[in-house]
Amino acid sequence: MNATDNVLLIIVASLLAIFLLLAILILVVTLKTIMSLKRTIYKAETLINSVESATEVLKGTKGRFTSLKLISNLINIASRK
Repeated sequence: MNATDNVLLIIVASLLAIFLLLAILILVVTLKTIMSLKRTIYKAETLINSVESATEVLKGTKGRFTSLKLISNLINIASRK
């Protein structure tokens, strides 16, 4: 191999190493983003469940004696869990 071949080999090897590092970096960033999205989705599901529970409590409080019905519903829901 002559000097030109050695220089080209070094350039190609350097470019491949840079490409590999960039690919690893992109993979790490993608995985972190996915994990963050999973946490956000879990929190959103928890919030939705909480809102559904609140809706269930408030659903039965229409009409007269709303405060008594609200307290009764809260006690019933608490006793179920």
